[in-house]
Amino acid sequence: MEIRSPREFRKTRIGYLWNGLHESSIYIDLIRQFFSKPGGAPALIRKVKWRPSNWRTTSTLEELSPFPLVITGHIYYHDFLPIFLELLSCVDLPFDLMITTSEPEIYDGLLALDLKYLAYLNKSEFRLVPNRGRNFGPLLVEFGAEIAQKYEYMLHLHSKKSLHTAALRGWGDYLYARIFPGTKSIKSFIKEFRERENLGLIFPPYFEYLGYLRDPWGGNRDAGDMWLTMNNFEKSSEDFTFPAGGMFWAKVAAIKPLLNADWGYDNFSNEESADDVNFKTAYVVERLIGVVSDQLGYEKLYSLGHGFTEDDSFKNRSRIFSRFFDRLLIRNIRSCD
Repeated sequence: MEIRSPREFRKTRIGYLWNGLHESSIYIDLIRQFFSKPGGAPALIRKVKWRPSNWRTTSTLEELSPFPLVITGHIYYHDFLPIFLELLSCVDLPFDLMITTSEPEIYDGLLALDLKYLAYLNKSEFRLVPNRGRNFGPLLVEFGAEIAQKYEYMLHLHSKKSLHTAALRGWGDYLYARIFPGTKSIKSFIKEFRERENLGLIFPPYFEYLGYLRDPWGGNRDAGDMWLTMNNFEKSSEDFTFPAGGMFWAKVAAIKPLLNADWGYDNFSNEESADDVNFKTAYVVERLIGVVSDQLGYEKLYSLGHGFTEDDSFKNRSRIFSRFFDRLLIRNIRSCD
């Protein structure tokens, strides 16, 4: 049989087998087994080098006038609690705390915490929630409207491990180091918001192992555009940035329509329901944070740990993966925690 095109190849028996493997998760196990570096990422999935064209170090900090700040978070992994407390100890400005968890053991641990050593903590609230919508479902359902009404700035974080893919297991640490780049560093973020009236979001550049994201929606553009049009926004542009990994600083006004929307847990699926039509809602929300802020006319700033940059060229980093690895990694990004 003479095969003249890739389409004809896919119709052959070998082609059907190849296509089936190409669309399955079997490659994940193969890569882990045969190509992994001990204790590290797969040898054939490397960091994507990127340097911003311009950046500035954190400037000298001065006293800031009072403002309402809330730190929100979702904790799924129990061993994140010590990390979480260490991060909070870096906060050197008055703040409120809103934390959710779907795990009763973690909830009991939160209630038992003695937070008196957090000198800048005004008040704290912990809620036990259904395991639906990952970190964004509980944020929006439990606290969204309250945050929109009461606060000027917010910081959102969660316990991130990305255990399903070796190349992404350092993603959480990467984000924490740029959300909390050092002891007594929080003022630098608020100072940026105060000095730039149109600044709406601050978040880290994409993780070094993500590579080039051909579709920033991760295959969920239709769902995102549906939410946008239903809430009187325009459909999204082809290219935009968003807080990949789900952690960010925000001027609340920049995402207020998202916080104020009528969210319920029925908008989100649980982790065992990948066939649920709402399974991807949390990923859609992650992108909507960037899109809504853009359409409201706000700017973004990217935290490097040692400073900030307006350069968003990390979204166009050169592709170093073969088509095989590119598809594998994108598929895993869509299912990351």
